[in-house]
Amino acid sequence: MTVRHEREEMGALMAAGPEEQRRLLQAWGLPAAALLMLESPCRGHCVFCANAGVRQTPLSPTSRALDFARQVRGGLLCVGGNEPATHPAFLEALCLARADRVQVMTSGMDLMDCAESWAASGVHEVAVPIYSRRASVHQSVTGMDHGRLVAGLERARDAGIQVHLHSLALQENLNDLHDLSKWSQALFGRRLVVAPTRAKDDVWDYATQAPALDDVRDELVRADVELIGWPDCVLPDHPRGGAEVIRIYFHGQARVQGRLCVQCSRHASCAGVVEGELRHRGESGLTRM
Repeated sequence: MTVRHEREEMGALMAAGPEEQRRLLQAWGLPAAALLMLESPCRGHCVFCANAGVRQTPLSPTSRALDFARQVRGGLLCVGGNEPATHPAFLEALCLARADRVQVMTSGMDLMDCAESWAASGVHEVAVPIYSRRASVHQSVTGMDHGRLVAGLERARDAGIQVHLHSLALQENLNDLHDLSKWSQALFGRRLVVAPTRAKDDVWDYATQAPALDDVRDELVRADVELIGWPDCVLPDHPRGGAEVIRIYFHGQARVQGRLCVQCSRHASCAGVVEGELRHRGESGLTRM
C-alpha cells in the first residue's frame, strides 16, 4: 500500500506565487507567508527520512526561484527544501526578495561558516532540528556532526539571527527532550518544539522506533516543551507552537483520524495522527475529550 505523507492541498501552495500563498495559508488558519522551496542536496542522513543517504536530489530550477523571490514584497518569507543553503540561488534569492522577515528551515550545518553572510543577506530567523544534547544520539539519528551544529547555532545567535529548535520524538531521544528544551531556553530564549515522526516503513521501522502516544504523555508531561503535529488528546495543556515555517511544514503532513476521534469534542479542529500510528497501534493511545 502506498501511503501519502503530504496533504494534497500542498501542491497548490507550492505552485502559487507569493500573494496567492499568503491567501491560501490564511484560509487554512496559518500565518500569512510567502514560501520559497529550494530543493537541493541535504546535509544529513537521518534514519527516518526517505531520502537518507541520497545526495543527488534534483535542484529546483534557479530561474523559477529567482523569479519567485522578485515577487516577494513585504511580509514574511519562509525558505525551505531539503537543504536550501546548498542551492546555488539561495543567497541571491534572499537579496532579491524584499521581505520584512525571513525564516530559513535548515539543518544548521552551514551556520558555522555562513551565519554572518546569512544575516547580511536578510535572514532574521532559522528553524533547526536537533535530537539531543548528547552528541552520540544526535549523530546516530542524523549522521551529522553535533559539535559543529551547536557551534553554528551559537554563531547565528551572535550574528543577530533568532534560533528556533525543534525535534522529533523517537525511542532513542524521548528521555532527552526535557533537558534539551531547558538548554534551548537558556541559550536561545525559546522552548524546544517536539513533533511526531511519520511512518516511512520502507526506510524506518515505525512500530519499534516511534514511541507510543502513552509513552510520549508519560515522558513529556512534566517537560517544558511546546508541541506540534500531535492530536489534541496528547498533553492538551502543553502549548502548541513553533516558528511559522515549522507550523506550515507540519500542516503539510498528512494526518488521519480513527473511529474514536469522531466521538471527540475536538473532532472538527484536531488534525489527527500520522497514518502509521493507527496502522501499527490502532486507537490504543487516543482518548476522547
